[in-house]
Amino acid sequence: MMSNYQRQHPLMILVQFITHVKSLVLPIIFGFLISSITGEESGGSPIYLYIVLGIFAVTLVYDVFGWIFYRYALKDDALNVKSGVFIKKRRHIKRARIQATSLEAGLVHRALGILSLRVETAGSKMETEFKLAALKPKNAKAIQQYLEGSAEVDDAKQGSVSSDLNQDNTPREQFELDNKMLLIAGLTSGGIGFVFSIVGFIFSQVFIFIPDAWLDRFYDSVFALSVFFIVLLVVLLFIISWIISIFRYASRFAFFTLLKQGDELIIERGLFVKKTLRLKQHRIQAVSVSEGLLRQMFKLATIELEVAGGSEYETDFKITLIPVFKRHQIQALLTKFLPDYAINFTLKPLPKRALRRYIIRASLPFIVVIIAGFITPYAWLGFLLLPVSVCLGYMRYQSGGFYIDHNHLVQRSRVIARNTVIVQRRHMQSMHFYQTIFQRFRRLLTTAFTVMSSPSHKTFQLKDIDFDDFQTLSDWYIREK
Repeated sequence: MMSNYQRQHPLMILVQFITHVKSLVLPIIFGFLISSITGEESGGSPIYLYIVLGIFAVTLVYDVFGWIFYRYALKDDALNVKSGVFIKKRRHIKRARIQATSLEAGLVHRALGILSLRVETAGSKMETEFKLAALKPKNAKAIQQYLEGSAEVDDAKQGSVSSDLNQDNTPREQFELDNKMLLIAGLTSGGIGFVFSIVGFIFSQVFIFIPDAWLDRFYDSVFALSVFFIVLLVVLLFIISWIISIFRYASRFAFFTLLKQGDELIIERGLFVKKTLRLKQHRIQAVSVSEGLLRQMFKLATIELEVAGGSEYETDFKITLIPVFKRHQIQALLTKFLPDYAINFTLKPLPKRALRRYIIRASLPFIVVIIAGFITPYAWLGFLLLPVSVCLGYMRYQSGGFYIDHNHLVQRSRVIARNTVIVQRRHMQSMHFYQTIFQRFRRLLTTAFTVMSSPSHKTFQLKDIDFDDFQTLSDWYIREK
């Protein structure tokens, strides 16, 4: 047994120091700007430099003591952790409670030849339950296999790990994302809106540091070129944002590989930050097939997982099982990797009398803009966007529908992207039905169900189903298993 507590690799000190310095970059820059305004005659700049160097020194000393006091041991079929410099912490995590583990290697880790190990349990929410920031790859993989139940504690102690993931001859399936599909995924990712807003914000802040005389000449040129220059500038920012969005997505899912071994899924991905996630299938609460507008045009989709307790493996607490694939492949992919969710279904569409409500809801914001024409000169924008909103409302209505069999509920809806959710009845935490006064007149209602996901629960809603389906869904949900 690994009864003696061990420390991580001494390079943990450097990794933690770099992490802490990165978090201090913006405050230091802000302080430097303030110090520059005060001028050297007042002594502001030299004093500020000494303060920054002092902060770095204190941070380094703190990280040294953090490494000394951060110790772990694998014993009594559990993971035991001691940590804390000023406030001492003790953790005792049963191996049976561990839901997922992931290995990460950022640029710093790869340069130093080490790995970071994250451990999550069903109770993990906003924070990872446990993290080892600096381990030798051999030791990290051995500890990960022990925590997942595929290695003995002595092997983890000695750093003994088998390179054969299929050493027990269990059936194994594999999916790899090639470069062509990775590029298509980046082109159709839909992240350009977020990147465009960031680029626009940065571009707007640049003007703060440009001399007033230069700005006056710039504004004169803009007004001289009028609308053509403005449109050209927007197009240029759009192209730059699209390129950044493609690179951002491609770097995130580069070298993507999905392995299934027994009841475990193993996901590897990342160009700059390499990540490896091991996930038990029983932790999956729902499967979501997402189709953005661009991807739907090219008959592409993404499979995402809602998992119990969420996961820090993804920034939005969801796990991307397959970043992009041809829509006609969904049945084959689910059969290989998630056979419990591989079902054939035909959705029951929404009733025709719900179409008016979908169009009204989508058009309402633009109608408000038009009405506001009495107090603003920009009301004509509402007329331009009104046909788009009507089209969006119709698409939302057309996408909506549901299907049930003995054990599954399939529900499809749309905000912008079309989202199809497949859930097993035993994983549903609750099911709700709502009916407004306006829905009552048209014999419609809204249904919603929740599953364990994210930091707490995730709710999936479908508006304006036929009132006659209320009893069918209610009986199906409360039926004895």
